[in-house]
Amino acid sequence: MTQRLILVLLLVSVVPAPAAAQSVQSGIKGGITLATVPEIAQALDFDASTSGFRPGVVAGLFVAFGANDWFAIQPELLYVQKGVDLEVPVGRLRLETDYVEIPVLAKLAGGRGLRAYLFGGPTFAWRLNARAITEVGSVSSEEDATEDVRRTDVGFALGGGIELGFLLVEARLTEGLTPINEPTAEIDRDVRNRVFAFMAGIKF
Repeated sequence: MTQRLILVLLLVSVVPAPAAAQSVQSGIKGGITLATVPEIAQALDFDASTSGFRPGVVAGLFVAFGANDWFAIQPELLYVQKGVDLEVPVGRLRLETDYVEIPVLAKLAGGRGLRAYLFGGPTFAWRLNARAITEVGSVSSEEDATEDVRRTDVGFALGGGIELGFLLVEARLTEGLTPINEPTAEIDRDVRNRVFAFMAGIKF
């Protein structure tokens, strides 16, 4: 049911655009992420100040269907690293999760030459893997966490950037809308992803 709903949303957002489009642009982009799971410290009964960011990477493709000079619908296909880095009483705990993500963005742009743009829209992600890494002193151990992290993640992305010719740079925040955790005795509340991304790209 979830996969059918996602497919319908993608078709509604993307398919009508080319018919009315004056232009179609594609490209590649990539950069760095700072990911966290804001409420996981409280859910694990740790001090709230211990939540930290997992640095990672993001990279992928995009296609922009322009209705006119200032509005476009832009689907993307991205590989995104998410997770969290926690300072726990006995050491450190890192949750590292990797996803394939499809944002469907509405994009507003303005200006000539150096163009500024804003965008927002839903994101649909599928988990590739999940690892829990514990560090106590100089000893590190890794466990598979795929049974604890849900396979899908739905969010909303909001951001902006600038374009100069075929080059672009942008920043975005993706806020998770659905829980990532499977119900367990250790976590007594739902927790969600939050990712800051800083990217550069090239338009073809």
